[in-house]
Amino acid sequence: MDRKTGRATASPAKRRTTVTIPADSLAQAKRIASARHSNLSAVISEALSEGLRRHAEAERSQQVFALYQRAFGTFSGEELMVLDGVILDPTRRR
Repeated sequence: MDRKTGRATASPAKRRTTVTIPADSLAQAKRIASARHSNLSAVISEALSEGLRRHAEAERSQQVFALYQRAFGTFSGEELMVLDGVILDPTRRR
């Protein structure tokens, strides 16, 4: 608690800032906050964290795909099926 203002001080992990967001997004965030009996900052923070997590996942997926292409890009379709464990010629049962 800040002694001068009487307000709770922000934790070191949080920063106060000003952002501009579309009016419809703000209205939707306010509705969600109201329905959850939460505050607007918590809803926006949660939405931002989820969006950033999805973005990081998409980047990682693209990196993995690029590595896969670099490693296996020169293989033919048949060679890839063999690598994937697809049996091209069925064996006879004895």
